[in-house]
Amino acid sequence: MSSTCNFSHLEALKKVKERRRITGKELHQATGLAESNLSDFFKGKINVVITTLDKIVDGMEKVSPGARQEYARELAGIIYSEKIETIGIEQQINTLPKELKKQLIMAIVESIARDPEPAFSSSKF
Repeated sequence: MSSTCNFSHLEALKKVKERRRITGKELHQATGLAESNLSDFFKGKINVVITTLDKIVDGMEKVSPGARQEYARELAGIIYSEKIETIGIEQQINTLPKELKKQLIMAIVESIARDPEPAFSSSKF
């Protein structure tokens, strides 16, 4: 039984697609999915199974390298900001497919590497 993607995935993908100016035609060429189905998905008219979601993310990465990591960062932000109050972060992470968990971890590691916080304060006690 395949799971379907939820609104958070769609919202994250739309933001990345718009920000990177990826067209439906480019995504169609990269994924082999029908432009009309892609359009309906991005308009929220249809839902897709996780395997199709993975194809879309892979296609976005082919068209615009770095899109996969941006998607993972965006998704992590949406999960944190919208759902943390109603469900624990561990539960949210456990609902993600293994590949998306890997992408999320990589996005977190890269985020920490870009903006490290000092381990200790320079002030004296």
